[in-house]
Amino acid sequence: MRPSRSGAKAIARRGANVACARDIVAVNIRAAFIGLQAAAGKMKDGGRIIVIGSNTAIRTAFPGASIYSMTKAALTGLVRGAAIDLAPRAITVNNVQPGPTATGMTSAVPRWLSRSSL
Repeated sequence: MRPSRSGAKAIARRGANVACARDIVAVNIRAAFIGLQAAAGKMKDGGRIIVIGSNTAIRTAFPGASIYSMTKAALTGLVRGAAIDLAPRAITVNNVQPGPTATGMTSAVPRWLSRSSL
């Protein structure tokens, strides 16, 4: 299975299984860790690193998104730890957690949910 960018559709379509979870973790956590580590290694002191998370880190927005939400919550922990680790070099690390956005991933979200205040 090739994961979608977020993997949320794959969960809804296939059900939560270990292979699907592994792929979503690889895309949403492992890739962020590798990118953060690479950036920090090449960055001069005083730099800035921004990770794009999701508000689903604190709120699961729709059925079938539990694994996606778990991975976005993991980014929060990764960013907090990286910020502490890189503070001596004056490198800040931030996690932007945008709210609902109309994308291919969210097209499966029921209309009534997308109109409610998430």
